[in-house]
Amino acid sequence: MRAASRFGRFDLQVRLVLVLLVAFLGMLDLLNVVLLGRAREALESSYEAHAALAADSLAAWIGREALAGGLAERGALDRLPTAVVLRREAFR
Repeated sequence: MRAASRFGRFDLQVRLVLVLLVAFLGMLDLLNVVLLGRAREALESSYEAHAALAADSLAAWIGREALAGGLAERGALDRLPTAVVLRREAFR
C-alpha cells in the first residue's frame, strides 16, 4: 500500500514540475514578444533619426534656398551631389 501512495505522490510532483515548466516557458515567450516589439520601435526611430540627419546634411550641402526655390537658380544643379557621393554618404 505504501508503494502505491509513494508512486501517486511522485506522479503528482512530476505533473506539478511540468506545469510549472510550461508556465515558465510561456512567460519567457511573452517577454520575448515584448522585447521584440521594443526593439522594432527602437530600430524604426533610429531609421527616422538617420533619415532626418541625412536630409539636414543634404539641405546644408545644397543650400536651403536652392531647395526652397526648386533649384531655380542657375548653377544649383551643378552643386547637386552625384550618385556615387550619395551612396558613400548613405553607408557612413
